Amino acid sequence: MTVVPWAPLAGGALTGKYLKGNPGRLKEGSNRLNDRAMGITKEVMAIAEEIGCESSSVALQWMMNHRDFKCIPIVGATSEAQVQENIQCLDVHLSPAHMERLNKASEIVLGFPNDFLNEDAVRASLFGKYYDVVEKRIL
Repeated sequence: MTVVPWAPLAGGALTGKYLKGNPGRLKEGSNRLNDRAMGITKEVMAIAEEIGCESSSVALQWMMNHRDFKCIPIVGATSEAQVQENIQCLDVHLSPAHMERLNKASEIVLGFPNDFLNEDAVRASLFGKYYDVVEKRIL
Protein backbone atom coordinates (compact mmCIF):
# COMPACT_ATOMS: atom_id res chain seq x y z
CA MET A 1 0.00 0.00 0.00
CA THR A 2 1.24 3.48 -0.81
CA VAL A 3 0.47 6.45 1.42
CA VAL A 4 0.33 10.05 0.20
CA PRO A 5 1.24 12.13 3.27
CA TRP A 6 0.59 15.84 3.42
CA ALA A 7 3.17 18.27 4.85
CA PRO A 8 6.12 15.84 5.09
CA LEU A 9 8.45 18.72 5.97
CA ALA A 10 6.17 19.84 8.83
CA GLY A 11 5.61 23.30 7.43
CA GLY A 12 9.34 23.70 6.83
CA ALA A 13 10.29 22.77 10.39
CA LEU A 14 12.20 19.65 9.27
CA THR A 15 14.33 21.73 6.91
CA GLY A 16 15.91 23.34 9.98
CA LYS A 17 15.01 26.87 8.94
CA TYR A 18 13.39 27.73 12.27
CA LEU A 19 16.42 26.52 14.21
CA LYS A 20 18.56 28.70 11.95
CA GLY A 21 16.39 31.73 12.77
CA ASN A 22 14.73 32.02 9.38
CA PRO A 23 11.14 33.19 9.35
CA GLY A 24 8.40 30.91 8.17
CA ARG A 25 4.67 30.48 8.23
CA LEU A 26 4.50 28.49 11.47
CA LYS A 27 3.31 30.50 14.44
CA GLU A 28 5.21 30.58 17.71
CA GLY A 29 3.83 27.87 19.97
CA SER A 30 3.09 25.48 17.09
CA ASN A 31 3.48 21.79 17.97
CA ARG A 32 5.81 21.59 14.99
CA LEU A 33 8.19 23.85 16.91
CA ASN A 34 8.00 22.29 20.37
CA ASP A 35 10.97 20.66 22.11
CA ARG A 36 10.17 17.18 20.80
CA ALA A 37 9.79 18.41 17.22
CA MET A 38 13.02 20.40 17.44
CA GLY A 39 14.82 17.27 18.69
CA ILE A 40 13.64 15.42 15.60
CA THR A 41 14.74 18.34 13.41
CA LYS A 42 18.19 18.35 15.01
CA GLU A 43 18.60 14.65 14.19
CA VAL A 44 17.49 15.28 10.58
CA MET A 45 20.01 18.13 10.32
CA ALA A 46 22.83 16.05 11.85
CA ILE A 47 22.29 13.25 9.33
CA ALA A 48 22.10 15.74 6.48
CA GLU A 49 25.44 17.19 7.53
CA GLU A 50 26.97 13.70 7.81
CA ILE A 51 25.96 12.65 4.30
CA GLY A 52 26.34 16.07 2.67
CA CYS A 53 22.83 16.98 1.62
CA GLU A 54 19.96 19.28 2.56
CA SER A 55 17.85 18.50 5.62
CA SER A 56 14.77 18.47 3.41
CA SER A 57 16.29 15.58 1.42
CA VAL A 58 16.82 13.55 4.58
CA ALA A 59 13.28 14.26 5.82
CA LEU A 60 11.70 13.35 2.46
CA GLN A 61 13.74 10.16 2.06
CA TRP A 62 12.85 9.18 5.61
CA MET A 63 9.18 9.69 4.81
CA MET A 64 9.32 7.87 1.46
CA ASN A 65 11.01 4.80 2.95
CA HIS A 66 9.40 4.78 6.36
CA ARG A 67 8.81 1.37 7.92
CA ASP A 68 6.81 -1.18 5.92
CA PHE A 69 5.07 1.01 3.38
CA LYS A 70 6.01 3.44 0.63
CA CYS A 71 5.04 7.10 0.52
CA ILE A 72 4.63 9.68 -2.19
CA PRO A 73 4.84 12.93 -0.22
CA ILE A 74 2.83 16.01 -1.14
CA VAL A 75 5.38 18.79 -0.77
CA GLY A 76 4.11 22.32 -0.31
CA ALA A 77 6.94 24.18 -2.00
CA THR A 78 6.40 27.93 -2.24
CA SER A 79 9.16 28.62 -4.75
CA GLU A 80 10.92 27.00 -7.67
CA ALA A 81 14.08 26.79 -5.57
CA GLN A 82 12.23 24.71 -2.97
CA VAL A 83 10.92 22.39 -5.68
CA GLN A 84 14.46 21.89 -7.00
CA GLU A 85 15.76 21.28 -3.47
CA ASN A 86 13.01 18.74 -2.78
CA ILE A 87 13.74 16.84 -6.00
CA GLN A 88 17.34 16.36 -4.84
CA CYS A 89 16.05 13.90 -2.25
CA LEU A 90 15.81 11.31 -5.04
CA ASP A 91 19.62 11.16 -5.10
CA VAL A 92 19.96 10.64 -1.33
CA HIS A 93 20.27 7.25 0.34
CA LEU A 94 19.71 6.75 4.05
CA SER A 95 21.39 3.77 5.67
CA PRO A 96 19.50 1.50 8.05
CA ALA A 97 21.43 3.20 10.88
CA HIS A 98 20.18 6.61 9.73
CA MET A 99 16.62 5.33 9.58
CA GLU A 100 16.94 3.86 13.06
CA ARG A 101 18.21 7.16 14.46
CA LEU A 102 15.32 9.06 12.88
CA ASN A 103 12.77 6.51 14.04
CA LYS A 104 14.19 6.62 17.58
CA ALA A 105 14.14 10.43 17.64
CA SER A 106 10.50 10.48 16.55
CA GLU A 107 9.30 7.52 18.60
CA ILE A 108 5.86 8.03 20.10
CA VAL A 109 5.61 7.25 23.80
CA LEU A 110 2.28 5.49 24.23
CA GLY A 111 2.02 5.91 28.00
CA PHE A 112 -1.21 4.91 29.73
CA PRO A 113 -2.99 2.54 29.16
CA ASN A 114 -0.27 0.79 27.12
CA ASP A 115 2.30 0.84 29.89
CA PHE A 116 -0.25 -0.39 32.42
CA LEU A 117 -1.46 -3.24 30.18
CA ASN A 118 2.11 -4.41 29.62
CA GLU A 119 2.93 -4.77 33.31
CA ASP A 120 3.58 -8.40 34.26
CA ALA A 121 0.92 -8.41 36.98
CA VAL A 122 -1.73 -7.04 34.61
CA ARG A 123 -0.79 -9.51 31.88
CA ALA A 124 -1.05 -12.35 34.39
CA SER A 125 -4.46 -11.10 35.49
CA LEU A 126 -5.76 -10.81 31.92
CA PHE A 127 -4.18 -13.86 30.32
CA GLY A 128 -3.14 -16.09 33.18
CA LYS A 129 -0.26 -18.29 32.04
CA TYR A 130 -1.40 -18.12 28.41
CA TYR A 131 -0.08 -14.68 27.34
CA ASP A 132 2.79 -16.14 25.30
CA VAL A 133 0.57 -18.64 23.47
CA VAL A 134 -2.28 -16.31 22.50
CA GLU A 135 -1.68 -15.54 18.82
CA LYS A 136 -4.00 -12.61 18.17
CA ARG A 137 -3.83 -10.66 21.39
CA ILE A 138 -4.56 -6.95 21.29
CA LEU A 139 -1.77 -5.91 23.68
